[in-house]
Amino acid sequence: MITPELISYIRGELGKGRKREEIRESLVREGGWSDADLSEAFRIVMPMQGLEGIAPITKAEPLKTVSTLSTFPWKKISMITAIVLVVGGLVFAGWFYRASLMNFWNSEVSKAKGFSVSLFGSKTTANTANTLPIPPQTPQNNNTAVKSIVSIRDCGIGVAPDMRKPATYQNDGVLTCLGNSALNCIEAKAVLNDILFPTVVQIVKTEAGCNFKLSYSGDSMLIDANDKKLASQYISCPINIVKSVDESKKITVFNFPSTDNLSKYAGQIYFYGTLGVFMETNLDRNKIQSFGCSGFYIDSVIASFRKMQEKR
Repeated sequence: MITPELISYIRGELGKGRKREEIRESLVREGGWSDADLSEAFRIVMPMQGLEGIAPITKAEPLKTVSTLSTFPWKKISMITAIVLVVGGLVFAGWFYRASLMNFWNSEVSKAKGFSVSLFGSKTTANTANTLPIPPQTPQNNNTAVKSIVSIRDCGIGVAPDMRKPATYQNDGVLTCLGNSALNCIEAKAVLNDILFPTVVQIVKTEAGCNFKLSYSGDSMLIDANDKKLASQYISCPINIVKSVDESKKITVFNFPSTDNLSKYAGQIYFYGTLGVFMETNLDRNKIQSFGCSGFYIDSVIASFRKMQEKR
């Protein structure tokens, strides 16, 4: 970077009759100046000398004022530091994409913002069949095998709801279908597109009752904080453990879900399965499993949270 001291010094030395190359060599050797800076400085000084003569215009500053500190690449170092901070901030913010996730980590992590995982992108494929056949069951009745085929209700493809924004779940056909299926324990399936959380939602009838199952598609390219692929990972829990999550207060409150609005009820099931159950149990695997939940998604969430804690 060219300084007033450098311009003054060159003008003074030229006024003494020194040649340009002698001055350049001295500045490079003793002052540490670069050729680019010196070339620019001479371009500034030489026209001035041509107009005003050879006699010195101002008294030359001593060579010692040409400090190597002025040539130290502070600007480059500042720029590199800024880039590192920006990139680091973007990666960290990537894990707090959803507003709900941000609220959770802000409150819960302060005691111990989401997952510290790679930036996600998801792929989903439409279900072209109206019903998907389940392998035939053969219950025995008076020693006679009776074959029956149970069909799965196809609720279609929609978008994952944001429970803070009623417009994302109220009067939504896909969610209403899922809510009705969950309320009446009718086997059903839908796809709720989301860039971070599981996208395949199922209502599954079990011997003990009714479960919801949230899973990533088999072709998902997402990974968790340990670089483990999330494709086909799932979490399955009994529907009767689902709670609505109230984050409007300083301490998160868990209530029984409302079934009056079916689309909202489905949204509460989705949010509880992706985040709520982890918030309620403070990411305690044993407690989550004691609720009747299972699936590798549980391990991925807990592992990602611990990874983030290690980096703090």
